[in-house]
Amino acid sequence: MNYLDWRAAQKSFTDLALARTGGWSLVCLQTGHRRPEAARAARITANYLSILQVPPLIGRDFVESDDVPGAAKVALISERVWRKQFGALPIAIGQRLNVDGVPREIIGVVLERVRFPRNTAMFCATGRFARRSRFPVARKSRSFFVSGPLKSWERH
Repeated sequence: MNYLDWRAAQKSFTDLALARTGGWSLVCLQTGHRRPEAARAARITANYLSILQVPPLIGRDFVESDDVPGAAKVALISERVWRKQFGALPIAIGQRLNVDGVPREIIGVVLERVRFPRNTAMFCATGRFARRSRFPVARKSRSFFVSGPLKSWERH
């Protein structure tokens, strides 16, 4: 069973979203900051921010088509990175980041109030990883987080 099976089979939540954190190197290609910086990043499912009910500050959120194998390489950046690297200017949208050697287009800025995963500088869609049969149920892995709103239950 993988995340998609688990999400479809559960009955207690209106929906589920998944996040996995890690450390990546980050280079903002257009800002002149060419040295890689270590950054905390998260792979999230396309519905993650909508589950948290937090729209992007500018730009757009991930959509389901961003979260499939072979999708365009896109990313959301934190408000902190947006202010530091782009001076809080809207020109950040459409700019490119080099994330662990992979160029990605910035599509949106995540509000600073999103505190989970903690200190995250950048977000990428889970894409092909959520579709692997052992993702996220590998018994040795403890780095997956699932969130979701509980269904409201009517009393009879």
